[in-house]
Amino acid sequence: MLAKCGAEGMEIDQCDVDTAFLYGKMEEEIYMELPEGLRELLDLAEAEGEDDVVCMLLQSLYGLKQASRVWNETIDKHLKSMGFEPADADPCVYTRGEGEGECIVCLYVDDMLIAS
Repeated sequence: MLAKCGAEGMEIDQCDVDTAFLYGKMEEEIYMELPEGLRELLDLAEAEGEDDVVCMLLQSLYGLKQASRVWNETIDKHLKSMGFEPADADPCVYTRGEGEGECIVCLYVDDMLIAS
């Protein structure tokens, strides 16, 4: 990609998506115990005296084994909705347009190279 962009005089920008894993929506139900220091929320949840109170996650969190997959599905849908298509040889490289209007996005987890 870098060789192609250099040969064609394309500009390249790099970006990092802050808190990327928090953008993904969970499709399966995952429950977690309340973290230390949040037991005072039991009063708000009207579960006084309960030791087995859990929270259902609505969004992905860092540290979940599903977090990377959920983020990748989220960014994949977003790029496709903008007209980008993944390359056959590498599904982490997306392209849109041709010639002067070509745009290339390379993904690596939450880091991107964007060339146009």
